[in-house]
Amino acid sequence: MRNFQTRYKNLVSAGIRLPPIDVLILPEKFNLESTLAFLPPGILDGRAEISDPANTVPSSDTEGSSENTLLALNKAAFALAFFGWDIAGEANAGLAGCKACFRRLGLWMYTPREDGRDSLYSELNVVGEHLDYCPWINPGSQSGNKSGQCGWEALGRVMESEHRRYMWSKNKPLQAEKTSSSETENIPELLDEETRNCLLYTSPSPRDRG
Repeated sequence: MRNFQTRYKNLVSAGIRLPPIDVLILPEKFNLESTLAFLPPGILDGRAEISDPANTVPSSDTEGSSENTLLALNKAAFALAFFGWDIAGEANAGLAGCKACFRRLGLWMYTPREDGRDSLYSELNVVGEHLDYCPWINPGSQSGNKSGQCGWEALGRVMESEHRRYMWSKNKPLQAEKTSSSETENIPELLDEETRNCLLYTSPSPRDRG
């Protein structure tokens, strides 16, 4: 989750160079609003530069506050970060990239031009722009199992698990502190800490293995 948080904040820093949310093409089985609902409070806190109200959703921490527009969650930054994209180089350059497949995107090609003309491209496919072997979209590269989950699917499972843990800890704070170390055994070293955690959260429990 930490890497996801970093990617999100980096993308938010691009400000008006981010494409509108309606330009992004998301997988049919991905529901943005449902995924946003799984976010524990404060996980993506911090002030964001808001250029398009349609591109944002009020933060759960500030709902009902007069500062909603300042502390809003940027949907486009969230979606790009969720599918493995991050800012490449300086934020004001408007360049996004994937650190797994090294693909780069000029975000300015998907935003309206300064003279009022339409953007160069009307759609940005957050999955299709990755290279085929990228673990963010290729289950075989992510876990070694072609029938398994790719990176963005595993990240979704992690978010669901974090949400359940948060809800559980609200009622049973003492039990929430108990963790099992057995599930971390025999997990191979993957791309980074985030993909390691993804595999951990998507591995079957001891009861399921039986």
